[in-house]
Amino acid sequence: MLAQRIDCITTERDGSGRRRITHISGTAANGERWHLTREDALRAARRGTIYFVTFEAESYMVAAESLAEPDSSMLLRLPECR
Repeated sequence: MLAQRIDCITTERDGSGRRRITHISGTAANGERWHLTREDALRAARRGTIYFVTFEAESYMVAAESLAEPDSSMLLRLPECR
């Protein structure tokens, strides 16, 4: 199974003004964009899909626990999807 790179996120603000991740997105090996809810990505990760992010030329695997947290500090470093 190929690892999926997450390159942007979609967020919304909760009642206290904190950013919460609702969706993650990336580009598949074939060049097509993909877009999943955080919950769907978490289910896929628990079934074996591997996600990663890249910061400053270093890649990091994203654990399912990070996808379970709507305010994951690692993922909140990514830009908002457009």
